[in-house]
Amino acid sequence: MKALSRQQATTAIVAVRFVLGTASWFLPRLTARLMLIDLGHNAAAALLLRLFGVRDVYLGVTVLGAEPGKRNRLLSIGVAVDLFDVAACVIAGLTGQTSKRAAVLSSTAGTLGAALGAAAVGVGPLARKD
Repeated sequence: MKALSRQQATTAIVAVRFVLGTASWFLPRLTARLMLIDLGHNAAAALLLRLFGVRDVYLGVTVLGAEPGKRNRLLSIGVAVDLFDVAACVIAGLTGQTSKRAAVLSSTAGTLGAALGAAAVGVGPLARKD
């Protein structure tokens, strides 16, 4: 596994937040298909994807404009948000609110986001030990 510098990890997590957030806002049906969400059985999911999208873009934007000390705090908050997303995905999978495949896919994505955010702060399995 390749270790990332803090700058590389910050660039990666911000890029992921922008791409996923923008896609969720502008292309909720496509995003739903990629996340294995059946909009036919839950039309409100498109609304929730747009809300998720705005949140993700916001989490990326705040990091870009922050001073280094505040940036670490914002990145840490992003890690916590990603871990809550993982918990929500696991709960949805275990309670049958979504398919097991969708829960695994979504929780894996959330875990990767949390790992990138942690590496941006300089900790975790993806962080380069300088």
